[in-house]
Amino acid sequence: MRRILLLPLLVIGLTGFAMGQESATNKNNGVGEAEKKEALIKEVKAFTDQIEEAKEKNDRKALDGFYADEFLCKDERFGIGEVLGKKQYLDRRGSPGHGPEDQVVKLTHSNVRWIVFGNTVIRTGYSTTILKHQGKLSKGPRLFTFIYVKQDGRWQVVAEDVFDIPDGYEEHVND
Repeated sequence: MRRILLLPLLVIGLTGFAMGQESATNKNNGVGEAEKKEALIKEVKAFTDQIEEAKEKNDRKALDGFYADEFLCKDERFGIGEVLGKKQYLDRRGSPGHGPEDQVVKLTHSNVRWIVFGNTVIRTGYSTTILKHQGKLSKGPRLFTFIYVKQDGRWQVVAEDVFDIPDGYEEHVND
């Protein structure tokens, strides 16, 4: 009789132990996932530094490799929007209308968020950057989103969205 009662108690005890082990394993995996995401964000931050350096040097060859062939830029300034593919985007950057007169006057980003989905990193935020765009002074505020994907061991920009914010919008602080 004792053996019959002992068996259910043993099963309950082992089940509880196994569930505790599973919970500990999940916690460890969670830490590993967070570290993995942070490492990817660090890689993309270094990659964006390379992009900015290539832009400063007007290194078209380097920029061509940083942007995916399917790259898409949605840009809205002065109430006028445009959608550019990779070639149009890079051609515009190298055109006289985006030459020395169109350099950044003041770059300020805030409320930047980094979101990781597998091999994709999204950077989004609020910008009060002041720059010359196609010969006109363009001031924030703007919202921006950049999407980076790691393919074949290298990062590329696949999409970029920059939009002027209408009057009355207030910057919201991330939770």
